[in-house]
Amino acid sequence: MKLYLVRLQCLNVVAGGPDELSFAYVYADSEEEAKKEASDGMCFAIDASEVGE
Repeated sequence: MKLYLVRLQCLNVVAGGPDELSFAYVYADSEEEAKKEASDGMCFAIDASEVGE
């Protein structure tokens, strides 16, 4: 497994507020898997970059 830094766009819970950017470190076998693991109902992966093993 490799370590990925995933950039996320998170929905703001305050109506009319701007979305927020967040970051997460995830261990995964591929970039697509890292994006899938980091995403949830409030945050969606924008991209992932390998940072180590």
